[in-house]
Amino acid sequence: CQPSPCGANSECRVNGNSPSCSCLPEFLGSPPNCRPQCISNSECPSSQACVNQKCVDPCPGLCGLNANCRVFSHTAMCLCQDGYTGDPFSQCSPQRAQPIEQLQPCNPSPCGINAKCEARGDAGSCTCLPEYFGNPYEGCRPECVQNSDCPSNRACVNQKCRDPCPGTCGANAECQVISHSYVCECSQEYIGNPYEGCRPECIGNSECAANRACIRQKCADPCPGTCGQEAHCSVNNHIPICSCPAGYTGNAFVQCTRQVAPITPKDPCYPSPCGLNSVCRVQRDQAVCECLPGFFGNPLAQGCRPECTLSSDCAKDRACVNNKCVDACAGVCGYGAVCQTINHSPICSCPDSMVGNPFVQCEAPR
Repeated sequence: CQPSPCGANSECRVNGNSPSCSCLPEFLGSPPNCRPQCISNSECPSSQACVNQKCVDPCPGLCGLNANCRVFSHTAMCLCQDGYTGDPFSQCSPQRAQPIEQLQPCNPSPCGINAKCEARGDAGSCTCLPEYFGNPYEGCRPECVQNSDCPSNRACVNQKCRDPCPGTCGANAECQVISHSYVCECSQEYIGNPYEGCRPECIGNSECAANRACIRQKCADPCPGTCGQEAHCSVNNHIPICSCPAGYTGNAFVQCTRQVAPITPKDPCYPSPCGLNSVCRVQRDQAVCECLPGFFGNPLAQGCRPECTLSSDCAKDRACVNNKCVDACAGVCGYGAVCQTINHSPICSCPDSMVGNPFVQCEAPR
């Protein structure tokens, strides 16, 4: 048993040549996870309170002579018995009879704490003060005094159980309440500090590594689904480049086929005299080179190039996507948002009369 293998709040006894662990008296569970009966009132029934880590009746010894004790939400309240008045925590004395002509139904008040009395004929009618609850003749209490008085997904704010989330998290973040405390997390596919504001992983290719491209606001491999059958794909400065492997020929964006040994008469297109991204056709026994569809330039030694490889190859209001200059704003902004293209990058914003996340939805202020 030295050192003890049993953990906190437990004791070790030698049984034969082996240690035997058990929880200390008044502790629950099994070693090494022995715990007290309670730590806070919320772990006890509402008619008991956590005193010295035990759930007990908080009433004994609390109230004075001729007073009754009742427990509301773990809190003991002392009330004078019927026909008695005074300080219920020290002593209640018999009420003195008042002359009939001086009868005042609200003096002394028949109401409990945090209640008000209104005379209704010869009787006093008790009601709880605003935002207090309970039996007004015994005593009214606020909705809560501490967090443990509320459900675990609410917190005690100004003596009321409320959602602690509103106004706590940054943009594009989600809030959840765990044990009365709010916790902020970035929404799916967003990154950053959720307490200050979350942003997409990327908006343009320049925010990704050179071998990645910004696809649907995430840095991803642009190759899957880009090249044709049997073709190889490599990424150069965010742009996927398709090429046929050695021993294959054809349109790398459609299909590469294995080269067949030339037969006589000699095929003027084998080996191809054409450059990159071009196709060779035989016309009158001569090789004629043409750029593949969607490519431009000199199809001979210099080779053909796509419409663009970088956004800087396009007009400033367009971006280079899959080697084509396209509208940079298409499908980027949320519903109701306005998109402007600045130096090939889409900028989303809500109109002046609307609010919200321009990447998700803009709406009129409530």
